[in-house]
Amino acid sequence: MESSAMGKPSSPEPLASGKPGRERGLPLVVLSLLAAIVAASFAVLQPDLFHVDFDRSAYTLGALVVVLGLGWQLFAHPRLALPLLVLLVYLNLSQALVRHQGLPSVLQLLMLPIAIVAWREGSWRELARRPPPLAVLSLAYGLVLLVSSTYAREPALADERIVETGKAILLFLLVVLLVATRARFLAAMWSAVGAAALLAALGLFQVATGDFDRDFGGLARVKNAQIYAEVFEPRIAGPLGDPNFFAQILLIAVPLAVSLAWGERRPLLRAAAWVCAGLTAVGCAFTYSRGGTVALGAALVAFFAGRRPRLRDAVAVAVLAALVVALLPSAFEKRLLTMTELFSNGEEVLDPDSSMEERRLFTATAWQLFRDHPWLGVGAGNYTAHYQKTSDAIGSDSREYSEEGLPHYPHSLYLEIAAETGLLGTFTFAAIVALSLWQVTVARGRLRRLDRPLEADAAAGVRAALVGYLVAAILLHGHFLRYLWLLFALVAAVDRLATDRDGQR
Repeated sequence: MESSAMGKPSSPEPLASGKPGRERGLPLVVLSLLAAIVAASFAVLQPDLFHVDFDRSAYTLGALVVVLGLGWQLFAHPRLALPLLVLLVYLNLSQALVRHQGLPSVLQLLMLPIAIVAWREGSWRELARRPPPLAVLSLAYGLVLLVSSTYAREPALADERIVETGKAILLFLLVVLLVATRARFLAAMWSAVGAAALLAALGLFQVATGDFDRDFGGLARVKNAQIYAEVFEPRIAGPLGDPNFFAQILLIAVPLAVSLAWGERRPLLRAAAWVCAGLTAVGCAFTYSRGGTVALGAALVAFFAGRRPRLRDAVAVAVLAALVVALLPSAFEKRLLTMTELFSNGEEVLDPDSSMEERRLFTATAWQLFRDHPWLGVGAGNYTAHYQKTSDAIGSDSREYSEEGLPHYPHSLYLEIAAETGLLGTFTFAAIVALSLWQVTVARGRLRRLDRPLEADAAAGVRAALVGYLVAAILLHGHFLRYLWLLFALVAAVDRLATDRDGQR
């Protein structure tokens, strides 16, 4: 208990029923679990690496054995549930197995045992009595999407968006339930950081060897795209298949890794965190994502603002920055310079960037849809159903870059929400974002006052990651929302860390 006489807080205790003495080594457990998943995945996804020839039945049987084994381990060792969930989601591993091997979804098969563990281990009774405000707002946002499907022109598109967002909100709820101790919160952080570093390393391996045909079973996909003018080069795209979205999930891991390195006292883990930060930052550069670069800069500014670093940390940051700059691709600077077209004010640009022109049309179309349907929008997922008619009214040369019949997206999460759900959805989502930023800022201040520097630094890392994601979302629509809701879950976990002491609120 905290001594009121001395005014010194006690060491942090579990939030619920966890056993912190057994969970102090969770970061090493996470790294070991990541290594095991990688080895098993490569054996299935890239059997030629091990000179093994599997037939389809062997794949399926092996997958079922692995799932049963993991399910048994989850019940025997509940602390593995959260890192396993975060790793599978962040790596997009389940979809890679489905897409490349035709196997059942591993994540869906494991969802039941993970949910049972969350129900048994999580403080669900307390959360039911006093639900986190973020959880309430998230469910309200899901309800807005559900209502919007009733007047959507294409109900199937609305249903698809609702299912995608529903899965993201379910991930949020499971993570909040599973973060029962301080150690498990840090395990979730390490899981995201380790997964991002692995994905970046696979992409950098492709760049270093020039072997872009080997995609490691879909974990390291590549897109050959315009860099600037007439120059086209491979852009690493990770398991998502799109370099810009891949940059978005990489950049949020950089401040998370830096925050772990900043507050970690154990040299081995501190060094591992710096390595993960460096790998992920360089990987982000090789996506050639302009928005990702700007968002990464915003995230790092959000983390370092107002800090007085120790000499050790200042040297580490300087060395890391020098290595990242030295490893930047040669065309990276010219790629960034194409952003000046945003400020051309209608002036003719020499060698215009096709994607920039295309995005102007997509965003203008979304804005027009919002103006035409300001209160409720056109329905979840229904931007593409109204795109052709509305874009024809706007007109743009960029239509020559779009293939007729393909789905279109507004290339801005905020304009997408406004166009599809109107002011109702926009205000609900804005409330989630505002509350998240406020909660994590207040939590960080409280953790600092309680003299819990590792958690306070982790809170700063979560806030910076959220800032980075939100900045990147200015130019990216709402695909892969599970990563955003994972950040919201970490915010809710930080809030619990800051308000729970000695196991009580």
